[in-house]
Amino acid sequence: MVALKKELAAEEFHFIDGYDFQGADFSVKSISRQATYENGIKLKVLNSIADLEATVGAVSKTKEIYQFNLRESYFNLDNEAIKHVQIQLCKFIDIKSII
Repeated sequence: MVALKKELAAEEFHFIDGYDFQGADFSVKSISRQATYENGIKLKVLNSIADLEATVGAVSKTKEIYQFNLRESYFNLDNEAIKHVQIQLCKFIDIKSII
């Protein structure tokens, strides 16, 4: 995950992950910032199941979850109101070519 984030940052592909600074706690408010042309946010990355669960529970806007995995699904969502796409990969770095 860190390698992917480093590559995206090096290519100036703007993303957020809910952590505003090193050592900060996860912030639903931070990850919930709207992506706009002005702020350049193109992607929101959740680092853990706990961060995902906190976000799903707190955000009331339209939600779409794209889950990338190497072997099997690690998060099952039983909520028809949320689009949940599961994508199995051969290599973790393949995520970059998809996004």
